[in-house]
Amino acid sequence: MPFHVLPDVVAAAGDDVEVHLDTGIMSGQDVVAVIAHGARFTLVGRAYLASWPVVARVRTG
Repeated sequence: MPFHVLPDVVAAAGDDVEVHLDTGIMSGQDVVAVIAHGARFTLVGRAYLASWPVVARVRTG
């Protein structure tokens, strides 16, 4: 989702819904842009970070 559409989404959602973003975040600069465009919260992560516990468990036995 392009960040520039967030103000329209936030306006359409109104005060009853908080807008959270969970895609397209590549850097801290993106987090600042998303918050500046009206999102209340953003998730940051990479798929490979989620796989580390599995890799660690396989390597230890």
